[in-house]
Amino acid sequence: MNQYLEMFKTDGYFVIKDAITPEQAARFRELSDNYFDNYPVNPFMGGLTVPGWAGAISELEELNTFHKDASMLDVAGAALGCDDFIYTDHSDLHRDIVTLWHRDHFDYGLGAPGSEPFQGFNEDGFWGDRDQLVAPALEDEQYPDGFWSDEHNVVKMCFLLQDHKDNDLGLWMMAGSHKPGVRGEERCLRSSPTDLIVFDHRIMHRGQVQARQYHQSYPQGRVLLAWGYGADNQYTRQFMAGCNERQEFYRQRTRLANVK
Repeated sequence: MNQYLEMFKTDGYFVIKDAITPEQAARFRELSDNYFDNYPVNPFMGGLTVPGWAGAISELEELNTFHKDASMLDVAGAALGCDDFIYTDHSDLHRDIVTLWHRDHFDYGLGAPGSEPFQGFNEDGFWGDRDQLVAPALEDEQYPDGFWSDEHNVVKMCFLLQDHKDNDLGLWMMAGSHKPGVRGEERCLRSSPTDLIVFDHRIMHRGQVQARQYHQSYPQGRVLLAWGYGADNQYTRQFMAGCNERQEFYRQRTRLANVK
């Protein structure tokens, strides 16, 4: 694990090859596709999403509780560098969404005392030019108080449940940009479905863009599973509060849209 932690400190992310078995990856894919195809989901950023699903959707069977698996907790604790950490209630289940260069600071700002209630993103869930390939200037956006604190310690952990070894439609990271003012190399992570990707949620990253999408070239959708963990402190709990508000907004929207 030490080699991963050195990369995490410097670059803001690392990838554990074959963190799960091919059989597990195939099973997670089966459960995810079954849910997208047969249960209420949210349209989001050009694709579909299930907000805050982990621990809440029994139809996902063993995937529903995987955020509590010892293998996940061991990696989260190592990345965070502490034993006193919590699951942040953040979980993403996406299929075919489009995401531009961004940091995951929105929930942290939303959870700040006195912040405006969440009203949803714009009509189609996009922000900016959905075909954008170039990362915005680092100083273009104002970040919430405490975002760059040394005690702000939140990580995201995810699997992309399709092969990206032969394409650049997986996740991209801007190395080192989890630190203020750093704009490093833009790297495509050519991951396999069994690979666990771990990153500081402050790093600049993106997924696929509108102009080139995985499902347009391959016979299946692009599915991402993600979970959040953080040191048990005020910064993580602020992130957690905003995350829960946003996820409940979309859960409620899903319920209302499917009332018969």
